[in-house]
Amino acid sequence: MIVPGPTEILAAVKAGRAEAGTGTYPTMKQLADSSGGAVEIAE
Repeated sequence: MIVPGPTEILAAVKAGRAEAGTGTYPTMKQLADSSGGAVEIAE
């Protein structure tokens, strides 16, 4: 699945349409922090 950007990656993972998403560490860290614990970063 290809999505336009980080916000859509987060939405797809939270909705269960994707099991994982990729991006730069700072971007993914910010999204994980803003998700209220719904997603986490694998390091």
